[in-house]
Amino acid sequence: MKKEIKNAVGRKQLNIDLPPELRRRIKADAALNDVTMKNYVISVLEKTVPNSRPTAPVPEVISLAEQAKLKVLKYGQKKSV
Repeated sequence: MKKEIKNAVGRKQLNIDLPPELRRRIKADAALNDVTMKNYVISVLEKTVPNSRPTAPVPEVISLAEQAKLKVLKYGQKKSV
């Protein structure tokens, strides 16, 4: 069972393993936009994951996470072209 950690403002921490190239692209784009990697990823997720529906079943949540990942990958490819 994974432990949930709350920070001082009531948010929960999420740890994910990223491919090194994706992490480099996130880091580079965050720096170009003068934001932290954390705030960059939060911004991408806020734009990608809808908040207007009730809690989704686990398979749907996984699907949304995969869609978000694909959008981040696609966005990174556009920047590097």
